[in-house]
Parts: sequence; structure tokens; C-alpha cells
Amino acid sequence: MFGFDSVRVPFCVTVETEALGCNVDLGSRTSPPRTLPGSFTLDPFGGTSSDPSDIPSPTEFLDSPRVNVVSEAVHLLSESHGGRVPVVAGVTCPLTMLSQMVGAENMVIATLSCPETVMRWSEEITERLIGYIHLLEDSGADIILLGEASASPDLIDPRMFDELAGTHLSRLSSEGTSYKVLHICGHVEPVLDRISGLGYDGLSLEGAMDPYIAKEIVGDRSCLVGNVGPVDPLLTGTPSDVVIACERSRDAGFGIIAPGCGIPIQTSDDNLMAMTSHRPW
Repeated sequence: MFGFDSVRVPFCVTVETEALGCNVDLGSRTSPPRTLPGSFTLDPFGGTSSDPSDIPSPTEFLDSPRVNVVSEAVHLLSESHGGRVPVVAGVTCPLTMLSQMVGAENMVIATLSCPETVMRWSEEITERLIGYIHLLEDSGADIILLGEASASPDLIDPRMFDELAGTHLSRLSSEGTSYKVLHICGHVEPVLDRISGLGYDGLSLEGAMDPYIAKEIVGDRSCLVGNVGPVDPLLTGTPSDVVIACERSRDAGFGIIAPGCGIPIQTSDDNLMAMTSHRPW
């Protein structure tokens, strides 16, 4: 409909948490799906917490109904669009899943008070995601977009990035044979050089990151993806604003022009079409 150069599933970040046993609100026409609290606990001050080893096994994770729906959707898209445009499958990464499972505030405090507990959770979740990546590739995914929003310097201490996020992100980048693109939200400049060394084919950046600075830091180590703001200009701007943002990312050296993060449901068709109608990139 919009002339985008890829097709992508799923459309939310709750598939993986539901597969681990969380309850999910599937949202509405005006609100995206979200993971509901209460299924798991993490007390960053040493109180009663769930044990990471109690989550469903890798086999049980892959048997989740929605995981299989995503797998089938990727298969159908591969048959209908494969060879014409890349089929992209999204995977939510460990820290982001944990923040949904136990609450973002608890997760952030735990990175400071008991980082070893956070790393245990990440190790267990990573084991489940490895199988998911291979399942999606077997279903026909050309690109796996791994989203680790909670590894943003806006949430965790950049000095702790390597131990809290770098280890599992490096491991996930090396799984399978598909192209891997990593997305981390927010102002990632403090950790962008380290992110560039994690082995990803592409790095997806938000509009908050200056595209020229991003290109200077990353160089040719990875293809830059983005960084047209999903709120400004896509949600609140005009088609002309969208074109200007696309041109800025292009001129800075981004290899793939795309929204910098998830597109708000209320975004107008005209603004989305503006990303491809002129196509000066």
C-alpha cells in the first residue's frame, strides 16, 4: 500500500513475553498491545522474586500459539513476497522482555542493586530467543530485527552496557544465517561505538540520534537504518516534513531510510506515503 521496501511481522513486542507465560492486553485500534504485570516478580532490594529458571523451557517457548502464528505469517509472506522485497521478522531482546515482565522501574533499579540477577534472567531468555531466531529463519525470514529498547543509555548506565546487554546481543547476532539488524531506543551516542562492534549487519537508530554524528561514529562497520522520527515528523508533521527528515538521514549516510522506531497507530497514510512517493534516496 505504501511502497515500502520490506514486509514485517509481528506488529508488537508482546509475543515473546506471552510465550514465557505473561498475560497480554492485545490493545485496540488506538493502542498497541502491552504485557500485563503480575506474572513474574523481581524485587531489586532482595525481597521475594521469581527464579529465572522457572520460565518455560526453550521447547515450550517455541510451542507457544502466538510464536507459531508469527512463524506461519513469515512463511506466508516469504511465499507471496520473497524475492521481491525482504521479509523481516522482529525479535524482542532480553532486557526489554524483562522490563515488561517485572516492570521497567524494577528492572532499572536491579541493574544497579543486583546486576548479576539481571544477567541471569538475560541468559535464560537468550536461550529461548536463539531457537526463535532459527524458527523464523526456517520460516523464510531474510532479516531479523532485534529490538533491545531497554539497553538504551536513557535507562541503564552506559558503563554497564557490555555486561548487561553486550554479551547477549553479541551472541544473538551470530545465530543463524539471516541479516541481523539491532534497534536500541533513545540517545545511544555513549554506547554507539560498542554497539557497532557487536556483529550486526545493520543498526536501527531513533530520530533522537543526530544522523551525522551516528555516521561519523559507525563509519562503514554497519549499515545505518532510520532515523525518521515516528512522532515528529511521522505522527505530528506534514508530508513535506517527512520528506525533509528522509533527505537528512540520506545525506548523513544512512543506508536504509526507515522510521526510527515503532510507528504510532494514528499516523496518517499521507505521511507514510511521503516516505516513498518522492524516493530521493
